[in-house]
Amino acid sequence: MAQWQDIKPDPLLFVYHIHHGTVVLLLYVDDIILTGSSSQLIDAVIIALTKEFDMKDLGHLHYFLGLQITYQPDGLFVSQTKYIKDMLEKFMHNPMDSHVVVVKRILRYLSGTLHYGLQFQTGKLQLQAYSDADWAGDPNDRRSTSGHIVYFGLSPISWASKKQHTVSRSSTKAEYRALAIAAAEIA
Repeated sequence: MAQWQDIKPDPLLFVYHIHHGTVVLLLYVDDIILTGSSSQLIDAVIIALTKEFDMKDLGHLHYFLGLQITYQPDGLFVSQTKYIKDMLEKFMHNPMDSHVVVVKRILRYLSGTLHYGLQFQTGKLQLQAYSDADWAGDPNDRRSTSGHIVYFGLSPISWASKKQHTVSRSSTKAEYRALAIAAAEIA
């Protein structure tokens, strides 16, 4: 008998496996994102949820938590265009000169990257990760910077770049620290 399984790192992500497909449910407050390997299986879950809860099916996902989702022939494009436009239209209340300088810099960056986003494409579902580090890249404290990106299939699902907490005595140690950070992210 198939049943819902909660995913340990995220207690609001549930996966339902059955012999002819899989459904993934993400719950956020009173919003649910539902996807799966079969539209019939997804419809069955929606019907079951509607019987238990007062809910409405809003159709395809277009906007969620500041992310704008655009459906394309080769996959999904996820961006924050609407969120950035909304932010660019707001004004701060009683700002100081230092606030204005910082906010102008952020707004210039946001308006210049308005149409940036992530392209999620169909492909072989394989987990891959890449990591790198610069050795003693900060001339002031000689700490290295680690970076990594994790792909699921052709789509990036996690990435980060951060200064390491300690000074590495060699480029190899800096690389191993970067690798350990990436491995922890995958786990």
